[in-house]
Amino acid sequence: RGSTTLVASVSYGGERITDLASLCAYFGDGASLLWEERRSGSDRFAEVGQGDARLSADGFRLTVSADSVRGDSTYNCKLVTAQ
Repeated sequence: RGSTTLVASVSYGGERITDLASLCAYFGDGASLLWEERRSGSDRFAEVGQGDARLSADGFRLTVSADSVRGDSTYNCKLVTAQ
């Protein structure tokens, strides 16, 4: 069984932000990415916790294995700022 890695980036002012240091430089300390997952049959998204083993690269990557998905899943990634 395989896996897929979803990679987030933030576009801001013509720049493409792909790491936590740059994200914090633009949006302040405490800026982060929040991944959400909606599983098949659900009408709500659930937060993927910061400690989830599927997250890497300071939250910019989410690796989803075939074993962790039953049916379809939809993923969102949101920018979170302290401001």
